[in-house]
Amino acid sequence: MRIPVSLEVLRERNFARYLAAVTVSTLGSGISTVALAFAVLGFGSATDLGIVLLAREIPVVILLLLGGVFADRIPRQRILVGTDLVKGIAQVATAVVLVSGNAHVWNVALLQTLFGLAAAFSRPATTGLIKEAASDARLQEGNALLGLSSSVLSIAGPAIGALIVAAGSPAWALAIDGLTFFASASFIGSMRLVAMVRVASASVLSDLRDGWHEFVQRSWAVAMVVSFGLFQLTYFPALLVLGPLVAKQHLGGAAAWGTILAIESAGSVLGGIVALRLRVRRPLVACELLVLPAGLLLASLAVPLPLVGLAAVSFVNGIGFAIGNTFWFTALQRNVPEHALSRIRGAQPDRLRADWTHRHMARNDRNALRRRHPEHGGLRRRRTAAVRATHHPQPIGTVDHGALDRLHRSSGIPLPISASRRFRRSRSSRSPICFSSPSSDGS
Repeated sequence: MRIPVSLEVLRERNFARYLAAVTVSTLGSGISTVALAFAVLGFGSATDLGIVLLAREIPVVILLLLGGVFADRIPRQRILVGTDLVKGIAQVATAVVLVSGNAHVWNVALLQTLFGLAAAFSRPATTGLIKEAASDARLQEGNALLGLSSSVLSIAGPAIGALIVAAGSPAWALAIDGLTFFASASFIGSMRLVAMVRVASASVLSDLRDGWHEFVQRSWAVAMVVSFGLFQLTYFPALLVLGPLVAKQHLGGAAAWGTILAIESAGSVLGGIVALRLRVRRPLVACELLVLPAGLLLASLAVPLPLVGLAAVSFVNGIGFAIGNTFWFTALQRNVPEHALSRIRGAQPDRLRADWTHRHMARNDRNALRRRHPEHGGLRRRRTAAVRATHHPQPIGTVDHGALDRLHRSSGIPLPISASRRFRRSRSSRSPICFSSPSSDGS
């Protein structure tokens, strides 16, 4: 029986396992969003919940840029397996202390700090792994399936978490989340990825310095990231503490909070669809204006409005987040060289609500490039491999310059070498590294 063309990518073993990993971990994360809040409120106060959430986010804020550097130097598959195992251990251990009755703010906060440490290194490593898991010919279908899976589970996860908390205990929901991370590690670990040449600099500090230089020389990126940081510092702590507290005291408990989160995710899906075609003259200004409903949601919780009113405001908020995030990522892709993109993303606080729209916009940008420059789409397979070896490198120790030279001769594309001054200059320039044919540059 032949499967539809749009699902042919599922025949690729690596992608099928990566999709399974993303599916189970996304479901578990949605479940734990509700469970952790009501677990802490079960033995502590709103202040205690704030402490736990802060302990979880501080490592991410501090170490996210460093995580991006390591993702450029160590195989992403290895990083993701290790971080998934750490996250699973943290969540299962949290469930154990809750079930045993020994849960206190200090030990739950400590375990969530461990979770945050792993998240700081896993988030950057996730970027780009899809390009290794799926073939070029099926990349579009792969992105679409990942987006569909994330969209559906971002709605289902909080709802399932609310049902588990209401019917049983938050501890069981956290235990399930831990098991999903173990399953994700198993799926990713079983992928058989082709080793790729990666050009790495001499030290981690050098990579950090280069990334910081790329960031600060773009004033518009600095302004946006600073605003994101202030937003992260003020909005999410208030929402993730006030929301569960209001739901517990005025709306009947976890089921109401799970409903609000699920409705917001549904709004993100709609916003992502709108963002695929919406165009504005000043996208970064629009990005900032589109988060205004977030303030309205906090005000609605402070009143508080009935559940129907809160769900409606949350739905509008989800739409704004999705469109705004798409505008932001598109601005990055169009104005930041590829070699600097990961580092600048690493400097950005995590405000994503519908990152699948980013993948679709990235795909559309690549298709537009091919229409303007048809020769870019007609490279032979070995030349494509050479480009991927430099655009998406994975450090595997010291680079063998002889191997790079052989790759250059076989592909016909000049390759930068980390030891050369020319490559160092290209990393710090405002223009992306270009790979041209021998006839165009005389090499």
